[in-house]
Amino acid sequence: MRQEYHAVQHTLNWYCLDYWSERLGLDICAMTSEQGPRATLREDTVPFLDALKACGKRRIL
Repeated sequence: MRQEYHAVQHTLNWYCLDYWSERLGLDICAMTSEQGPRATLREDTVPFLDALKACGKRRIL
């Protein structure tokens, strides 16, 4: 797993759920949806997004 992780580090596949689902044989989107109700924002998320806004950056959450 570590080799696979490093092989795609710094590429778009590293961020791609479809890529990892195929490589690992897991339905990651379904797993993520199951966990969704328990997901919470980190306490520093809103201040970070506010700082980006103050710098004129576009924010998408």
